[in-house]
Parts: sequence; structure tokens; C-alpha cells
Amino acid sequence: MPIGRRELWIYLTGLLAAAQMGKIPPLMPLISDELGLTLFIGAVVIALIELSGALFGAPAAGLAARAGEWRTLLVGLTLLIAGSLGEALVGSGTLLTLARAVESIGYLSVIVTAPVLMAREARHLSADLALVVWSTFLPVGLALGTILSGAFAEPLGWRGVLLLWSLAGAVLWLCVPRGRSGAAETVPAMIIRPPGAALVLACGFGCFTCFQVGLLALMPEFLISEKGASPGTAGLVTGLGGFMTISGVIVPFYLARRSDLRLSVPLLLLSLIVPATLLFGVFSPLASLGASAILFLGLNILSGIFPSLVFASIPRWAGPSGIGPANGAIAQAGAAGSLLGPPAYAAVVSGTGWMPAAVFGLGVSLVGLVLVTALEARRFRT
Repeated sequence: MPIGRRELWIYLTGLLAAAQMGKIPPLMPLISDELGLTLFIGAVVIALIELSGALFGAPAAGLAARAGEWRTLLVGLTLLIAGSLGEALVGSGTLLTLARAVESIGYLSVIVTAPVLMAREARHLSADLALVVWSTFLPVGLALGTILSGAFAEPLGWRGVLLLWSLAGAVLWLCVPRGRSGAAETVPAMIIRPPGAALVLACGFGCFTCFQVGLLALMPEFLISEKGASPGTAGLVTGLGGFMTISGVIVPFYLARRSDLRLSVPLLLLSLIVPATLLFGVFSPLASLGASAILFLGLNILSGIFPSLVFASIPRWAGPSGIGPANGAIAQAGAAGSLLGPPAYAAVVSGTGWMPAAVFGLGVSLVGLVLVTALEARRFRT
């Protein structure tokens, strides 16, 4: 699968952005102890990186096209560096929240520009295949953030880990590809609003991120408090789970190379409902640490199919000129789901326990299934 230097740099920037989502959950028990944060406030801090995307994802895509995607991407990377550095130096929950908000703006700048650039810069892949590759940025980045933060939390402390993430961003900034791309810059298009079909697709994706990101955010806390895992083990299990969702890209990539990719009911059931059902086993009080971990890993393998299906479907539902606006809508809905997921799970757990949180996850997944199934059915009726 050929990929050029510029596309690789774009993808790595996406990985770094996604890692900022995964870096905090394994550190949160340490941060909460030092700064005196409750479980709910900690979940809000974890999810806060998605705030800008949840509020401004769609309009940000249009602004990025006008300002220039490369320029916006570089600004986003700079804000990610500054946000992580600020988080490492804070002395209160309020300042931590402010630093996380800065990081949120940087994250938004990356996710609304990088996929458009990936589709444009690809030389040996079609736009839909390039977006399938891009769809792996979130699980891989989340896994890297979670695993590395968990591994270094004990020897370096949470402040040292956050400083390392800031340094990683600075190194990536120094490796920015020089020279001009052969691809034309996006001309501000007449299409500002995404098509209605793309909005429905985006809402379905938002349900998925609510389920998935909420689970990944709270999983370290579950493993530590309910199963007796160490922070390092909890971070490793959670990170591996996030990383294993990348295996889901195989199915959409294979189908997209052979024929027109459809959001078929079997694929949707496999990637949305089966994982939500497995969550009951993960949270079961009868399951051992090993059993919960194995079920969690299997859950993530299957759920990884869905985001690749969504991103590969963007050109089909939006057309070449609508990729930017559609991606903005998907970014906004995905960010909204990621923002709501961790505190929603935390609220259910705090109020009624872990098993009712599995019921919540299944309900959210069912809503996503109904939306996307109805969308595909509408396409064939018309």
C-alpha cells in the first residue's frame, strides 16, 4: 500500500492528535489524587479535548478550507504541543481544564484538515481507500496514548509523561515536509452545508464514538477499581484494545478494492451490536481480570470495522466536492459523541454501577444501527 512522505506526515499528525485523547485516562487516577478531582470531573477533563469539535466541527471545516488546510494543520499541531505542556505544569483542576481546552482547539484543527489532505495527496490510492487508511488514526493513536502513558506513569509521574507528549509534538513539527504539494489547494466551495445523507451518517458515527470513547476512557478505572489491576496493566489492556480496532480496517479495505462499499446490515450488526453485547461480559462481576480483558479485546476487534465503513462511505454519500463539508459534519458528530461518552458512562457508573453502563452502551449502539441502516435502505429505494 504505497504512501508518500507527505501523506505519512499527515497521518502521524493525526496519530499524535488521537494520542492526546488516550494519554489522560491511565494518568487520571494519579492526577485526581494530586489535584483532588472526582470521578465525574476526571471524565469531563478526559472528554474535554472533543469540546471544540463538538461545537464547531462543521463550520471549522469551511474555515480551514478558506485559510488553507496545511496552514490550519500546522496551527493545530502547535496548539497540541502547547496544551500538553500546559497540562504538565498546572497546579489545579481549573488550570488543567484550560490547558485541555487549548488542546481541544488543536485537535479540531487536525481532524478537519488531515482527512481532506489525505484524500487529496494520495497518489496510488483512490479517495475512499485513502480515507479508509485515515480511519485508523483514532484507534492507533488512542492505543499509543494509552499504552505509553500507562507504561511511563509510574517511573516518570503524570507530569513527566505529559512533558514527553509535548516533546513528541515538537519533534513532529520539526519534520514538516518541505516544498509544495503537486495537489491543488481546496478552493472554497459553493457547498458549505453537507448533504442530508452525510448528516445521518455523521449522527450514526457520533453514536459509535459515544460508545467506544466512553468505554476506553473508563476502562482503566474499571480494571483498577473492580479487578485490582495496576495502572500499568490497566493502561496496557486498554491501549491494546484501542489498537486492536485497527484490524477492523481489513474488511472495508478489501470490500472497497473489489466493489462499491455498502453499509450492509450484517456488517453493522457485527461492528455495533455484537461489541455492545460483549460489554456485559466485560463488566460482569463474575469475570476475572483476564476474562474481562479478553472480552474487551475481542469487542474492540469487531467495533473497529464501523469507523472504516463510515470514512470509506464519505465520497459515495457526499461526492468529490462535498468531502470537506461531510468530513466536518462527521468530525463534529464524532467529537460530540466522544465528549458525551466518558461523563455519561461515569454518571451511570456512579449512580447505578458498571452493569447498567453496559445497558447504556447497548442503547447507544442500537440508535446508531437504526440511523445507518435507514440511510442505506433509503439509498436503495431511490
